[in-house]
Amino acid sequence: MLTGVAVNSAVVCFAESVVVNQCGIVNRRRWPARSNNSEVKRSSIECVFPGEDAVSSEVLESFQIEWHGNTVVLKPAASVESLNWDLVEQAADLVMDPLSEQEAPMVIVDLSDVGYFGSVFLALLLRCHKFVKKKGGELVLCGASETALELLRITALDTIWAIYDTREQAMEALLS
Repeated sequence: MLTGVAVNSAVVCFAESVVVNQCGIVNRRRWPARSNNSEVKRSSIECVFPGEDAVSSEVLESFQIEWHGNTVVLKPAASVESLNWDLVEQAADLVMDPLSEQEAPMVIVDLSDVGYFGSVFLALLLRCHKFVKKKGGELVLCGASETALELLRITALDTIWAIYDTREQAMEALLS
């Protein structure tokens, strides 16, 4: 299903899927329909529990996804550190669904709003990395805090991903 949202006098279209799991939890996933411009478009997962209309705000605003030509910038919210294992599958789907149509996705994970993250977020990053590599693409990180850089060094994940100070440096590296 496609829905539209007005952003700065332009309409941004979102694709949406609705799934009901065995517990009766309705999962609505929204992601931006691909376009060639570089407008900021948000993706979100909405979880609606049986008999409840409220949306989990923790999940709803977990990630912002921006398209810049063929490069996707994924910007996790500061609250991503509280992401739990129950939501990692949905979060991975949220991140990877918009990339599934690209032949060789170029992805920048902008960590500038994230002070710290744990094993759940690392698992999500690794899953996305495998998905992108399998499709012949590249995933890089930027804007990591000192704490995040230390965690990446301790886990030796800094050897898997190129890490840049700024988004602009990451964009330049992917485009060259």
